[in-house]
Amino acid sequence: MWGLMKELGSEIRRFSTHTVIAGAVITVTGFAPEEWVVVVAEGVGLPKGLVHLGPLGLDIRVVLVMVGCSAIIVGVIHNLRPRGYTDYDGLITCRGLGRIDTYYPMPFAHTPNFTIDVKRVKNSVGRIEAPHCHWRMIEQRADGFTIEIDALSPFPPPLLIWQAKGLPVEKGGAAS
Repeated sequence: MWGLMKELGSEIRRFSTHTVIAGAVITVTGFAPEEWVVVVAEGVGLPKGLVHLGPLGLDIRVVLVMVGCSAIIVGVIHNLRPRGYTDYDGLITCRGLGRIDTYYPMPFAHTPNFTIDVKRVKNSVGRIEAPHCHWRMIEQRADGFTIEIDALSPFPPPLLIWQAKGLPVEKGGAAS
């Protein structure tokens, strides 16, 4: 029984957003006795015709329940939609041989899709070429990557352009 309660609490926390909580409060308010709603409406200063919605003949409590249920549905649907992908990109100036550790601004939930290329530049006679830079991937992680530069041209220093795309870490979660 206790395990079922913990599981239910976990699911409620997963779907509860401000919209869902507000919707629940509005819905519960709609089930209050009419006298309570009238007292609150008068205390707030709402006109008496608004409590019964005048010519429509609707009780405001029915409207509160409909609005509250709608807010709950919108909040749950919003929470269920797929999270967007995040992408980061950057440049690495290759000034010497050896390992380079690079960290993303924020970690990804998992190791991201990763691309890296040498930036093409104009040479002294105006032709576009890629300076020589031989590198290899040492490690790719959810929070960054490590490359090793084995060989490069001395001038101009090559620039490596990298891009990483993936799912961001959820708030309060940790990268794997």
